[in-house]
Amino acid sequence: MKRKMNKLFILPALMLPLLFFSCDAQGDFNFFSLQDDVAFGEQLHEEILANPEEYPVLERYASQNNQAIYTYVEDIMNRILESNEIYNRDVFEWQVTIIDKDVLNAFAAPGGYLYFYTGFLNFAGSEAELAGVMAHEIAHSDRRHSTDRMTKVYGIQILWSILLGEEPTLMGELLANLTTGLGGLAFTRDNEYEADEYALRYMYSVYDNPVVNRNYELRAMQDFFNRMEDEYGVEGDGQLDFLRTHPYNDDREANMTSIWEDLGSPVGVYYTDNHNAIKLLLQ
Repeated sequence: MKRKMNKLFILPALMLPLLFFSCDAQGDFNFFSLQDDVAFGEQLHEEILANPEEYPVLERYASQNNQAIYTYVEDIMNRILESNEIYNRDVFEWQVTIIDKDVLNAFAAPGGYLYFYTGFLNFAGSEAELAGVMAHEIAHSDRRHSTDRMTKVYGIQILWSILLGEEPTLMGELLANLTTGLGGLAFTRDNEYEADEYALRYMYSVYDNPVVNRNYELRAMQDFFNRMEDEYGVEGDGQLDFLRTHPYNDDREANMTSIWEDLGSPVGVYYTDNHNAIKLLLQ
């Protein structure tokens, strides 16, 4: 769902506070405009492509298997994007990149850029689990959590310098911190609660939609996080970036259950066979 990006329009510094504030999905002020979120996401994406040793991107057209894997993951994304509860679904880029590394990690950059490691795809136990976590990442991007965290950690002036290309070395540092949760860029408890809530609402809002053709089991996202906690502990044994960037605890699990109950306790489908077929292609 590639869309043409609006170029960053540079204005005198004194005018920036007046013209570039925007409201995020909660109605709170965000210093960056939606177009700036997309510009930031594009620069982070270029940084990833420029560093294949750290971020070896799975080449889509290198094999039929790779094409099938991308089609599968993108189809899940497009199903979720049918939700009319996604605030910026017609503004952000919404594209998936798969990183060919046996690491259990996934992250969302500003502007709708989504990244999933092959190790993450292998760990997911069903299509519904992958859909739940993907909806969670979409919510982080849509609710503009990354931009908010970066502003708090780096400050407005430094981020503008990075965005304008004046601090190229800092872009690599920012990306590394975003993917690992270091440097203060792990999401807050409130960020996680909100992403959980909207992930469930996104998926539930497309129930019985003939275009989507999936009624995902909403509790599958809990299954995913609980299995991670069981296997790696809440801190991921110091190795699991995904648990550092997305801190998990019993309160989050209880909150997800409460939201599921508020939605009427729907019972969906896991689509496990679909996912197992894709996992075979990853071998």
